[in-house]
Amino acid sequence: MSAPQSQVAQTKVENDQSLVVFSHLSTRHTTSPPSPDDKAPSPPLASAYDIPPSALEEGGGLVNSDGRVWYMLSAPLERDASAVKEIVVDTESKDQGWSSFPENHGTYDVTSSWFDLTLLRDGKEVPNTRLDVQHNVHAGKEFKSHTNTIPSTHPFVKEMQKGDCITLWARALYPGWENHVQRASIAISYDVLAEDSKDEE
Repeated sequence: MSAPQSQVAQTKVENDQSLVVFSHLSTRHTTSPPSPDDKAPSPPLASAYDIPPSALEEGGGLVNSDGRVWYMLSAPLERDASAVKEIVVDTESKDQGWSSFPENHGTYDVTSSWFDLTLLRDGKEVPNTRLDVQHNVHAGKEFKSHTNTIPSTHPFVKEMQKGDCITLWARALYPGWENHVQRASIAISYDVLAEDSKDEE
């Protein structure tokens, strides 16, 4: 499965740090639960390499369900957790733009659409790696950008192994809730010196 033209993968080295960026531009969204009028789901957004077929089969780590759609997948990680400095997740999204709780409009309270990260290893989701990274503004009318940084000390990063992929999931819970995604990116910063020192041992 080849990558869509909307995906950008960039690698640069600066000040002994390597930064790898994966991004998507899309208007995909997920609804929970789907209404009878919903169109068939669009094909999943691919990464810059061939996705393991087992990941898309029952029991695989990239199986969509009601209110849970994988939005993007990084290429396999170039290094293990010891060389990762941080992961930065950028999203631009909104919910359905209305709710029956006007007192929560414009806040992050009682919002039921969000993004998760998981690790994919050998076509399966790594247990206990699901990480809630960002919720949408409650009843937001406009797309809003958010940036979340996951440090090297976080358990999610510590679990990473060379060859793993990071999956970004668009989530929505309860009838009427939606997650409209305009764009997203995952940037992984590596400490090149730390990796070089490890190789010399």
